[in-house]
Amino acid sequence: MANQANKRLAIQNARIVANHRLFAMGLHGFFILMRLVLRLRAFSTGMLIKYLLTTALSGFLQFTLEKTGRARYNPAGELLSAGQDLNQAGLTEWMWDVIYVCWLGQALAALGINRGFWVLWAVPAYAVFKVGPMAARFLGLGNMFGGRGAAAEAQEEAAPAMSKRQQKMEKRGGQKIRYR
Repeated sequence: MANQANKRLAIQNARIVANHRLFAMGLHGFFILMRLVLRLRAFSTGMLIKYLLTTALSGFLQFTLEKTGRARYNPAGELLSAGQDLNQAGLTEWMWDVIYVCWLGQALAALGINRGFWVLWAVPAYAVFKVGPMAARFLGLGNMFGGRGAAAEAQEEAAPAMSKRQQKMEKRGGQKIRYR
């Protein structure tokens, strides 16, 4: 019963990694079958470069996730570490999303849509969407990304709003504290 949660996490991570490897091999086989064997559309050098770049990117991210999610065992076969949870939010989730976008581009290209790799522009567009407002506030650019800007925030900080109760107490001369 000891370490049951870690054992479950190790099994779950191994299952996730195996499923993703199987899907990646199937997708690459499908791409090769459709583009090279059946010659669905002309296979150009540009298509090959895009395919290799997306394969390298998704492969690198998948290897990184496998490495961080891999369980470690001691020589006796006991679980030392279950690895990181591959379903956690944050950077891990972002890495899976980039892998899925790469796979989507490869699948569209395999089906004969030569501009299928354009879907990869979703990654930097999403990064601008998420990081843009923070950068605009930091640089004081105001409403460029829908933020209010540094000047409006500084003005609010300088004059804090007081409630009606606080205003009445200040008119009376402040709050009086009674001790027993």
